[in-house]
Amino acid sequence: MNIILLVFLVLFIVTVIREKSSLKDFLRILISSSLSLIILLLIYILLAAMPQGRTLVVSVFESEISAFIIIILVNFLALILSHFPHYFDIALQNQNVPWEKTYGKWPLGLVYYKPSFTKIGNKCKESNENHKEEGQDIYLTILRRHIGLLTYIVWIGILLDVYLEVFNYGQKSTWILSAIWLALLFIQINVEVNLTREIKDPSKLRTRIKNTLAAFQFFIVLTIFFLALLIYGIYSSGWSSTNLVLMLMTSILSAILFIFFRSSRKWFIYFRAEEQKDQEDGLSYKRNPLVDQDTPDKQAFKVKEYIPLYYFSNQVNYLKAMSLFGILITIVILVFNLVPSLEICWINPIALVIMYVLIYYAIITITLKHALYYSRIHENQKSDGKNETKEFRWTGFYKRVFQLFFAFVAVLFLAGSACPSKMHFVPVEKELNAIGIHKFLDHFDTDEDNTSDKFILGSYGGGLKANSWNLILLTEIIRNEKHFLDSTLCMSGVSGGAIGLANLAAMFRRMKDPTHDSWDSTVAEIGKSNMLSTDVNGIFFRDLVFKMFPLNFIPVKDRAYESMKLYSRFTGDNEYGLNTSFIDYYRELFDTMDYFPAIIFNTTPTQSKFGVACSIDGISDFPISIDILDQNAEGESLTFYGAASTTNRFPIASPAARIEGKGYFVDGGYFENSGLLNAYHFYTEVRDSLDTGSGRFFALNIVNDKQSFIKDRFDQYFDPSSNMHTEKSSSEFSSILKGILALERMPEFARELIRNDTTIELITIYMPELYNVEDVANTYGLKSLGSKMESEVRKRASDDSIKIVNALEAFYNDSGTGKTVHDCGIVIPPTGRILSKEAFNYQMAMSRFHINVTQTIKYIDSILTYPNEEED
Repeated sequence: MNIILLVFLVLFIVTVIREKSSLKDFLRILISSSLSLIILLLIYILLAAMPQGRTLVVSVFESEISAFIIIILVNFLALILSHFPHYFDIALQNQNVPWEKTYGKWPLGLVYYKPSFTKIGNKCKESNENHKEEGQDIYLTILRRHIGLLTYIVWIGILLDVYLEVFNYGQKSTWILSAIWLALLFIQINVEVNLTREIKDPSKLRTRIKNTLAAFQFFIVLTIFFLALLIYGIYSSGWSSTNLVLMLMTSILSAILFIFFRSSRKWFIYFRAEEQKDQEDGLSYKRNPLVDQDTPDKQAFKVKEYIPLYYFSNQVNYLKAMSLFGILITIVILVFNLVPSLEICWINPIALVIMYVLIYYAIITITLKHALYYSRIHENQKSDGKNETKEFRWTGFYKRVFQLFFAFVAVLFLAGSACPSKMHFVPVEKELNAIGIHKFLDHFDTDEDNTSDKFILGSYGGGLKANSWNLILLTEIIRNEKHFLDSTLCMSGVSGGAIGLANLAAMFRRMKDPTHDSWDSTVAEIGKSNMLSTDVNGIFFRDLVFKMFPLNFIPVKDRAYESMKLYSRFTGDNEYGLNTSFIDYYRELFDTMDYFPAIIFNTTPTQSKFGVACSIDGISDFPISIDILDQNAEGESLTFYGAASTTNRFPIASPAARIEGKGYFVDGGYFENSGLLNAYHFYTEVRDSLDTGSGRFFALNIVNDKQSFIKDRFDQYFDPSSNMHTEKSSSEFSSILKGILALERMPEFARELIRNDTTIELITIYMPELYNVEDVANTYGLKSLGSKMESEVRKRASDDSIKIVNALEAFYNDSGTGKTVHDCGIVIPPTGRILSKEAFNYQMAMSRFHINVTQTIKYIDSILTYPNEEED
């Protein structure tokens, strides 16, 4: 992002040198454009600075419709962000602008200002001077319009980052993006200056306008051509390096098209044969007499009638087109929120974010424009001593509109605090009969000779990445060894890992066996699902509305509940787990399967201690814990998916869960992110009651965390008590933030407990990751590793990279799609609420073909010894 500051500095220097503008003018432009810049910064952080941004971009290529919509939205966003800062600038300068408004009888309308037109006749020379006066701020105008171009730069930079990371791991896009940026800046300055510079020779001005409009038409055709290639490419092959390059080319051409559109829009009238008046809207399309003067052929600039580009030369028509597009976006959002059969997850998260940005940006700018308009009407009519008009009576409202707006928001929040919404309450249902510990242990599998080995399972948190990784791995393990579940005492999950266990239980309840025809398709549907759009919709609209208007008589649930509803549908549970208590749901599953491991969900209350939901009755309290299933109302318990949702509540993305009488709960990973601690406690509670004979116990930990994977690879090289390496320097705030976000303390403590217990052995399955020297240094908080250690890291990183590539190639060969790693790159799943198809395929490839993972699965298979299995 340093390049952004550099470009603005260059533009500032050019502005001062060429136009002798002041620092005040430059800062005014930046301040008036600050809202647009903040929006672009947030989009950049979402898509480039956060790991989830990579798969968000990849997910765009899963649907040609999504790709087309996002390209349209990016173009519209650029137009909006570059157009409306001019109104903020007018407000800052308090200019006496001739404001106008359509729909005069109504308080709301399209507010615009009338630019000065060049006059004809004896005043032609004065017109030249006016034109020159307008041109004095050309570089400030370029700077303001460059905000729109920044939209494309941010989008192109994101695409470049994804391309270089997925297909050439470790490289940066800085220099490539800088070259593209400077090239586009050169084009913008050249086009803007050529069209704005005073030219006394009308023939040269005519030629320049004609050439500019011809270039505009050329880039329209070229952009449409590349867009068609892109849409066809995505339709035929989905995600690939070729389609990503086509997206880059389409975006660059769109940026050039934007430059020509913003610079030459007022000249679009010359796409008409002659100056005339539109019969439909009654608006005049005025020409510049300098261009029309002595022009023998007025058809020179005309294009085909079915391309009515002249329409946009009129300011009102331009605003109408933008408002209609904004209304269309608003209608789409409302329809998807109000029609039950439509799922918001069908909309790509990038498209949804841009839609909401446009809606809120429009609300702010429309309010400001009306405030400016009515303030000016009020001042003019008051100074003229005219009688109050209908418009005059509205001026008092709009003059105080911002105070009223903020007061209104404050009142709503106070009302919400006094009467909080019930949408965050986790639903409860009647509880009929729990499985007691004695019945559970009686069914726990033991062979006659007491020689079989047993497991406890801990599932790491990590959003959809953990959810999918758990389902994929456990499917592979159970298919390899059908007795695995019978030999597993308990399964404890956190966050996404807990949701994975909940989905696994729901799938077993419906299908009973992973060999079921629908099993693989269900796992794929969950892994490729889009939960992020549900969160985005809740944050920007659905949950926000019901927080500000606590309409508790409407039985609405928050976005976390909506995500659980989707999972319930994916598994074929049909919302049964949302309407059945956790205890009863598990009892039915236990009876259906004749045995099923105890299920433990872990969450974190906003008070002290931590929250636990355990499916077995009779286990003594977990250490420093709150039993979230123990309701004050006798005979009631949290629903199955409701209890699961309490573990998966990452702040901001998800709201805190509220349990009646127990308070608020957030993501379980904030206390202990491995799931092992409570699985181990369950084991120690029942250990003395088990007759395992010569059998052993193993603690299986399913991990998807990159830092844990790196530590497993390099812990042998780093002695925590050694001072031979330099600690990486960081600010106090950064250190505090890292301390808050560090989730590995308790998992490491749990693993150490198990390592020191001679009655149980730890087995860990890691999701393989790509890494480099910088990743290793950051993991251990070191400024440098030393030349010898760096060499070792590079060697190991290269070896691990080869294993990953080999696994992916084997997967693509086995899938029969004809794709290769060269085509698709390496899309590593991030921690988040969306993976993309390619990230899901990565997990599938690692579980089936990565040598380290397959060896661990084979080791688990070898542990479970059943003497009569071979005869069976």
